[in-house]
Amino acid sequence: MKLRSTLLSFVIPFIFSPNGWCLLPIPRGLSSADCLRALGILGHGTLVKPLGDPYPLGGYTGLEVGLSWEHLLTADIAKLGQQQVPEQDDTSYFVITMGKGLFYNVDFFLQFSPLGQSEQYSSFGGALRWGFYETTNWPVHFSLQIAGNSSNFQNLITTTNQEIDLFMGYSFVDISVYAGIGMVRSSGLFMGGSGGITDSNDTLSQAATVGHGLFGFSYRYRDLFAALEIDNVGSNVVSSKIGMRF
Repeated sequence: MKLRSTLLSFVIPFIFSPNGWCLLPIPRGLSSADCLRALGILGHGTLVKPLGDPYPLGGYTGLEVGLSWEHLLTADIAKLGQQQVPEQDDTSYFVITMGKGLFYNVDFFLQFSPLGQSEQYSSFGGALRWGFYETTNWPVHFSLQIAGNSSNFQNLITTTNQEIDLFMGYSFVDISVYAGIGMVRSSGLFMGGSGGITDSNDTLSQAATVGHGLFGFSYRYRDLFAALEIDNVGSNVVSSKIGMRF
């Protein structure tokens, strides 16, 4: 109980700190090609990640609560459009996740990014994960994850993702490593009109599908865990997470 209270007292101030939220200047006058490029960064980059302990939660009694920090390489967005913005740093944001074991080795996860003080980014998504095979002689297990989410950037860009991932985990006593491959389809709406961001003043839609690879590891101490993951979706997305598993 003391460990859990310590973790919560460390995490809660970060959730409500404006420094953790997405501060992304979006250029105006985006062409169709610019929108497609932006979708590759903001759509593919915000996919639902396996980030965490890859081993199944363990049936109906399993429960997980976590907070992740995700880092997007968004500097190239400043170069898009007819009305470019000053060069910017990369973007980071927090995601709260909750997982629940359902039956056998099937787990369900929900995740969301609550609005920060500036209310510039929000997201909501979920994933269904199935640990379908575990070897008998080695601590190796295989999982399939189907997931989807939707993200909103300043009410100017809305993205949705649908994805499927296959990954393998290797678990030591307290450490697990995992790697996998997958496909993600992203679609996006780019707002037009007088306050919009497109060069035609029409709302534009774009869609793209890419393959991606992922690698991560997690460390567990009693009920607590910490994880780090790198996803390659054309550019590298780095994510970290702390949480509790019961």
